Amino acid sequence: MEPMAALLLLTLVVAPFAGLAHRAWWLALAVPAALVGARAARRASWPLAHAGLLAALALAAAGSGMLGPWPVPLVVAFAAYFAVVRAVPGLRASLRWPVWRARPPDRATVVLFAATVAVSAVALVLYAWLAQPDVTEMAGDLGDLPAWSLPLVGVAFAVVNPAVEEALYRGALYHALEAETGSDAQAVIGQGIAFGALHVAGFPGGAVGVLLAGAWGIVLGVLRARTGGLRWSWWAHVAANVVIYAAVVALAADQGIL
Repeated sequence: MEPMAALLLLTLVVAPFAGLAHRAWWLALAVPAALVGARAARRASWPLAHAGLLAALALAAAGSGMLGPWPVPLVVAFAAYFAVVRAVPGLRASLRWPVWRARPPDRATVVLFAATVAVSAVALVLYAWLAQPDVTEMAGDLGDLPAWSLPLVGVAFAVVNPAVEEALYRGALYHALEAETGSDAQAVIGQGIAFGALHVAGFPGGAVGVLLAGAWGIVLGVLRARTGGLRWSWWAHVAANVVIYAAVVALAADQGIL
């Protein structure tokens, strides 16, 4: 893997762990991501330039602490990213990573998709039931919302969070790693590792959460590779987020948060 691509991947792997100590680390780590993007743009390595720019903006938005809970900072980062892309001719002309288009899946891909949805749902329900994690932080301000709004919040979370995470990890990052290495396998594994690190404070979190999310991210990367687009990995991600939201709401009710 090219050094600049390796630096970007390392930055995205380290950032979630560093953010646990202090969000200012996200701002600091936005610098190497921006440098990767700038250097890649100078040498016309446009896939890496796109990924570096988007990663830098995402880290800066998360580190600002003024944009609200996840995934709001990432949504803001995407808005800024598309504004920059529109303003820079080289970036505008080279925007190639897939957002929605995908090839029709073969039978093996459909089976993989169904198995991914089923296994992840069962695993998440078992985790919520057996571990009974404290969801005070994850529930956030849900306790202040009227009951009728909770399903609407759930739909927004289940749709938007997968959209922005898929676009970053299976979209821009995957495309950059594939272009830099010439290997689908390295792109699948690299983005999966970074995606796993993102969930160090997820549901579940810690080392187990990182390992499970990393393995799941690799499977979503395989769906991306087999179909050439983000549609199927996004649907699988949506299904998992529906289960996560339902589990968090149920746990929050049991724990007196709602």
